[in-house]
Amino acid sequence: FSSHRSPCLCVSFLLCCRYMNGTVLRALQESLASELAARMNAMNSASDNAKELKKNLTLLYNRGRQAKITGEIIEIVAGSSA
Repeated sequence: FSSHRSPCLCVSFLLCCRYMNGTVLRALQESLASELAARMNAMNSASDNAKELKKNLTLLYNRGRQAKITGEIIEIVAGSSA
């Protein structure tokens, strides 16, 4: 029994290992790219939601402020006509 393998078999084995390394590396890179794309999409959605919330809160604040100003004007007008 000989422990030496033929050169052709060794080259074939090394090429197979290199191919498997490349395949696994590519799968890991694609997985990382997919994760980063999902995170970026989530951050964009969060930014859009924050902008919408700010817009709605600003509108609500301005309506309340305007209602208070209108109430004060009505009190002044009512007081001056009395």
